Amino acid sequence: MMDNRKILFRADGSKEIGFGHLVRSAVLAAAYREKGFEPLFVTAHADEAVENFFASRGLPFVKTPVPSGIDAAQIHLDIMRKSRACATVLDSYVLDDAFRYALKEGGAFIMAVDDLYTHHSRADIVINHNPSAVAARYVGFAGLKLIGPRYALIDPRLGAVRATKKPEQPYLLVMLGGTDNLDQMGRVLMALDKVEGDFAITAVGGGYTGTAAALKLRRRNRLLSFTNELPELMASCDAAISAGGVTCMELAALGKPFLVLVTDRRQADNAAAYEARGCARRAGNAWEISDGGLAAAIASFIAHKEQWPAMGDAGRMLVNPRGVHEVVAATSLAMTSC
Repeated sequence: MMDNRKILFRADGSKEIGFGHLVRSAVLAAAYREKGFEPLFVTAHADEAVENFFASRGLPFVKTPVPSGIDAAQIHLDIMRKSRACATVLDSYVLDDAFRYALKEGGAFIMAVDDLYTHHSRADIVINHNPSAVAARYVGFAGLKLIGPRYALIDPRLGAVRATKKPEQPYLLVMLGGTDNLDQMGRVLMALDKVEGDFAITAVGGGYTGTAAALKLRRRNRLLSFTNELPELMASCDAAISAGGVTCMELAALGKPFLVLVTDRRQADNAAAYEARGCARRAGNAWEISDGGLAAAIASFIAHKEQWPAMGDAGRMLVNPRGVHEVVAATSLAMTSC
């Protein structure tokens, strides 16, 4: 017998693909749990960093030995039956139409988190929370569409976070994603060390971020990894330098101006959207911009601090800090009717 209060999530993370899927799915799972649902995760290729991620959030998970395809779908359905879940949330780029078709044939109610307009077929609900999302691109999709940053899958506690005591000098927060698989943290820190001005640096790395560059800086800095202080750090910073993932959405919701260094081609449209809406500036693409160009972009961003308050206001207008609650409110009935 199925249990309409249990939800099976599929989300993956690794050094190669980053932690964005895991982060937003974990936020959604926590919001459902607040409403009495019981989440369980299925994940592929989980290493120690991924295991620590789930453990730190108290989320139960199982590893699947087959990441995609029909066989993966059958494993997923078996886990659904054993856990008595009837609804599933899919947030992974490796899952194809055949996978979703097999789930649907097996009786699953499917919610797909889709950034690319290509991972929603066979789903009953699709979420694309990006600032660049366009509902009209989901041509022929007859299910429920939750589109745009009104439905931002970010921690709703951000809206209640208060800044910790700030240092006397301004400080910049640097975050290059959960993996930084292009090794950009060192480049950004070295560029910041060359910029004139009185400011400090706090850099937050993921489980794969090195520390060598931070040790060489003349400017006062801290380098942290997987800290639970991140909401407070974001609330306390004057501005930030970020990769183009979900962290940008969190910064915008907090009203923090930020400079985006695009570290994945799939981030480009969102980086452009943040800039177009006035809440961010783009430094460029990490794989194209030179060290000198990166240093110049950072210097220009810092030199125009007078623009930061307006950028922060634009971010607050763009992103709903309680978007995940909007998602749960819009989907709870459907998720319990399967």
